Amino acid sequence: MQHRFGYLVNENLNVDNVITYEKDKHFNTLVIRRPTGATGFDFAINLSELQCWVNGVNILALNSSTLIGYFALFTNNDTDIGSFSDNTNPVSKIYDDIILPLDQEARSPANSIVEQALIIKNIPLTKIDDIQSLVSYNRTINANSQDRVIGLAIELYDTRYDANIETILAQTNPITISTAVYRFDLPSIDTYSLGSSSNNSISQIIDEFSSEKEIATINTFDPVVNITGGFCNSLNTNQLIVNESLSCNTSNTNQLIVNENLFFNTIVIRRPTFLTNGLANGEI
Repeated sequence: MQHRFGYLVNENLNVDNVITYEKDKHFNTLVIRRPTGATGFDFAINLSELQCWVNGVNILALNSSTLIGYFALFTNNDTDIGSFSDNTNPVSKIYDDIILPLDQEARSPANSIVEQALIIKNIPLTKIDDIQSLVSYNRTINANSQDRVIGLAIELYDTRYDANIETILAQTNPITISTAVYRFDLPSIDTYSLGSSSNNSISQIIDEFSSEKEIATINTFDPVVNITGGFCNSLNTNQLIVNESLSCNTSNTNQLIVNENLFFNTIVIRRPTFLTNGLANGEI
């Protein structure tokens, strides 16, 4: 069983050598919010459409019937606060495969609350490295509506291990330029082969000349080995967590956490700093 970015072994680990590395990160939750509090007009989130392209398919529209989308205060992100105009502009409009930049699409309920966030959960578990691009279509009916996009950023989370959505796995930079369409490319953009569009499109990624294009950032984390009982000859990891017992001939780790038993068969008393209080020949 894989545990986050290392391994969780529930019974016995019996290997000669374990070298941990950061495993591929997956996401199942997407958040749009203002991480720096910036805006170009007020704090409403008012967008037309969001696309997440994986293997040439917009997986948000593909799975729209099972997605859970809502507006919330980011510090209380489990509580749906509704949407604008008596809940007639729900988050579901952002992944309905309909691009209407002049119409009221997904819009948060308030104009003055900076903490508002657009949250989409229950996205099929997807490897972040497999994302080709995130494309966001802005609402452009007038300058004020369009300028609301400034300060917004997209963040990806995995709620299997992060129920409170606190650990950002990948993110875009907050938007600083007001325009109609934004394209944020990720590692698999080089695998996209369906051609690009110079106009609003639900079947192709918009081209870089018709959008504001940036590269999204995938964050990195230290690997962890999490072992519940076992034996090994060598461990090399940044963090070793022992839940029951571990017998190991060689361990090279920056942090050792023992939750139950750690066995040893040798004890040494020495002067690690070579200090003494005047005894001859370093006697103990």
